[in-house]
Amino acid sequence: MGILSTGILGSFRNKTGAVIGRRHRGQDIMTSLYRVNGTPKEGTAKQKESRFKFSTLNIFLNNISELVNAGFKKLAKGGNPVNTAYSYNYGHAFIVNEVEIKLNLPQLVYSKGNVEGPESLQMVSQDGHITMNWLEQPQSLFCQGSDTANFLIYNETTGDSAYFLNYCDRSGLKASLDVSPDIDQEVHCYMSFASADGKMQGNSIYLGLIKVLA
Repeated sequence: MGILSTGILGSFRNKTGAVIGRRHRGQDIMTSLYRVNGTPKEGTAKQKESRFKFSTLNIFLNNISELVNAGFKKLAKGGNPVNTAYSYNYGHAFIVNEVEIKLNLPQLVYSKGNVEGPESLQMVSQDGHITMNWLEQPQSLFCQGSDTANFLIYNETTGDSAYFLNYCDRSGLKASLDVSPDIDQEVHCYMSFASADGKMQGNSIYLGLIKVLA
């Protein structure tokens, strides 16, 4: 209940209708009722989910920015390749269920283009290395023996990435990657080819999950 101290035109204290009266530094102050914001300080569940997705995908792409800068440079058209890769991947980048939100790793790409991928690739692990073999392919504008291979190894458990840029030529039909820090752990593997001058890139492809053996 509000209290009028000197009649209807005088000051008052406490709540009166939709306003509150109080005394502050010798003056009578009238303010509207405070409105309580029902949104938690950390935001709604949807806002928290969006922030988590933004942070998780950005960290993944920025950790391999050298690969992304080459692989999405043409698609970025003078813009930021990492931002372009983020926009391209975001729609299919996550697995969301009642328990967790995590990266949909088989669907992520770090490179887009027309250069052909490897033919019938096989992958094995031994002595802290992952060895990849592929078959020879007919030569064409988008498939040259001089094309260079790029690789990405991602450890989902630790969040660590190892990448190998312009590591070997397509014509070598083989690559052996030293991933000894990941011995006894499973890692996700990706690969792409680019033209020798780097002006043309190929789609990065997900090769699968493999355990690194000692």
